[in-house]
Amino acid sequence: STGNWNNLTIPTGGQVLSDLVNTEGNSTGFSLWVHDAFTGINNIGTTTPDASLNMSSNATSDSFFGSEGAHSGVIEATGGITLGGLKANTKFAFSFFASRDKVTDNREAKYKVKGLTEETVYLDASNNKTNMVKVLYMRPAENGTIKIDVAPGPNNNNSLKYYYLGAMRIDYSTVPTSTEELTMPDNEMPV
Repeated sequence: STGNWNNLTIPTGGQVLSDLVNTEGNSTGFSLWVHDAFTGINNIGTTTPDASLNMSSNATSDSFFGSEGAHSGVIEATGGITLGGLKANTKFAFSFFASRDKVTDNREAKYKVKGLTEETVYLDASNNKTNMVKVLYMRPAENGTIKIDVAPGPNNNNSLKYYYLGAMRIDYSTVPTSTEELTMPDNEMPV
């Protein structure tokens, strides 16, 4: 996609994106990798994302996917990625988008984000053009990582329980002192 996207392209692991860049093109020192393999890449996402998402069709048309049932003989009931090289005094906000066009069932995914704390959000990728889900103010674990684990959500009624991880936006900023007010993160990094 145009702009400063960081493209993780191997859903089964073995690829590490080092020194991710933010929207201004600056190095962050952060890294990203698959820690739990997905089945493959879905290329049937929306090519007409809602303008409010501020994403091109190159970013919304494909996604990693997995399933609880066998897809071409492969079962990956869960998948996951890790963001590493994070400083303890930084807070992160994650926005997730996924899309699978031309389906009639619910393909909800559960995104469990785990750093110093843990939060879970859900998104149905079925014919999605407008919806993103967000996790705000996540601080990294003591080892400098935040893990995102993906699995079918409780409302997923697809026979194979397909789930998707497409575009992810990461906003980040320094954690305020106790006398400062919490504000939205001031840097952004699309993945």
